[in-house]
Amino acid sequence: MFDIDNMSGLIAILAVILVFGTPIIIVIAILVHKARRTQRIHQTVVALAEKGLPIPPDLFVDRPAADNTSALQKGVVLVAVGAGLTIFFLSTADRHGLWGIGMIPLLIGVGYLIVWKLEGRKDDKA
Repeated sequence: MFDIDNMSGLIAILAVILVFGTPIIIVIAILVHKARRTQRIHQTVVALAEKGLPIPPDLFVDRPAADNTSALQKGVVLVAVGAGLTIFFLSTADRHGLWGIGMIPLLIGVGYLIVWKLEGRKDDKA
């Protein structure tokens, strides 16, 4: 009833749909979220105007969320995750270069530690 060739073709089609469909779904979700946020802001402005209250100008300013984590904290966490992944993949029987995956967060963490060190020196000079 099911042929192996048909199953591999089906798997390939599903993989393509997932690879290209997931980013599209993420973009659509972000756009819908922003549209709903804009709609809520407009409703707030209309409600304030109907009541005769002043409209605060910073209501329209789109501020990014405050990032309270330091470069040191990010660096240490990423180095630990990278080292853990590298050790995990090195300990598996069939390595096939998978240990390199752990090097990605490890080196990003090293970069954060370098930024932390350089920012510390810049603050000391000021």
